Amino acid sequence: MQLGVGSCSISLLSEFLGFSPICDWREQPGLDLPTTLRIESTHRHHRVVQELEITPPWSYKPDCVESSNDIEPFCLYTSLTFADSRGVSVITTPTAAKSIEEMAAFTNKEALRGANTEPPFIYEARARPGRGIGLIANTRIYRGDRIFSHTPVLVINTKIYKAMPNSDREFLQKRGVARLPQKTREAYLALHGQFGGDLVNDIIATNAFRTELSSDGKDYLIVVPETARLNHACRPNVVSFLDPDTWTQHFHAIRDIDPNEEFYMQYINPLLVRQKRLDFLYSNCGFNCTCPRCNQPRFYTDISDSRLVVISDLFDRLSDQSVNRTATIDDAELLISLVKQEGLENILANAYLHAALECSFIGQKEKTKMYAALSIELAILLAGPKDEDVMTMQSLWDSPEEHWSWLYFANETVGGKMSTTT
Repeated sequence: MQLGVGSCSISLLSEFLGFSPICDWREQPGLDLPTTLRIESTHRHHRVVQELEITPPWSYKPDCVESSNDIEPFCLYTSLTFADSRGVSVITTPTAAKSIEEMAAFTNKEALRGANTEPPFIYEARARPGRGIGLIANTRIYRGDRIFSHTPVLVINTKIYKAMPNSDREFLQKRGVARLPQKTREAYLALHGQFGGDLVNDIIATNAFRTELSSDGKDYLIVVPETARLNHACRPNVVSFLDPDTWTQHFHAIRDIDPNEEFYMQYINPLLVRQKRLDFLYSNCGFNCTCPRCNQPRFYTDISDSRLVVISDLFDRLSDQSVNRTATIDDAELLISLVKQEGLENILANAYLHAALECSFIGQKEKTKMYAALSIELAILLAGPKDEDVMTMQSLWDSPEEHWSWLYFANETVGGKMSTTT
């Protein structure tokens, strides 16, 4: 479970794409966008290899382009029936495609039940001054409530960025988008691109997430058009996780949201101090942050910055599991308090996790279970029920004495006098 970083996921692409990350996902009202794409001839510019037959769940013969530094080519696979005909195009190797074909997302329609549907009337899209289109709550939404769940429409194996020239990759990308069902293709092409150049590639560079989507451990870039409707705030009220088995990205409220309040995700490292947040968002995401946290008077932002410095230090100290560590349960409880004061509910699960472990280290059973339960409640919203840290906390809740952390430092003096009070 990562530290609650939300949506400036494009920062993870810079090593592939060769330019600064951008996270401006705001839709552009009135922008005249194409709904069709011109695909260049494969015979003139691209070495297409390995004629493959159509096999379920794919709707076309895969187009394959030779890789420059890999044994396998990279191929375009498109399913028009995926996710109740929403469709998806996948660019990956034939071996990886076979692994993908066996996943529940493609073999079990029930696995996608509820995906690409949204609860009625809980929000509406409105124009926001200086912020493009935002999603505004129509009713009170409680922590843990689902906002929406959606599947990706374009999926790209990240190895392709080092395996072939940009022109070959862009050919597969453009053809992949062109083959999507019309409604899905139009939703993709309506997304904002920040860098210019090839439209399809620009949209990827501006909107993609990087994640693991298959059992082969490969990294993929995914584009989920609906994420473009969530603006940034340095103290978010919405978080998301992607279920790799069902290829569904789930969005939930991380705290209670009032009527007429906008939904926000966080695009950046939540522990950055104010000026670093402003600098990063302006230089990498293309906008000046005007969220309430950044717009406070200097006195308040200085206090906030000092808390963030201490929070970062506490996370470092609590993560140290050497025999010379100095962290204690008092540090973990201070961390929880400071995170709450900062309004960073998206990293509160991590603070509870450290508190549960600190209690387990010294044999405090009831407090171990209490903090484990609190961590699970939030971590499921951030990372899903299959996340390693969620399962760790579940095992601490079920049987603290059987967990590896129980009395882990019982024979060492760590952070002062040890206690085994339950």
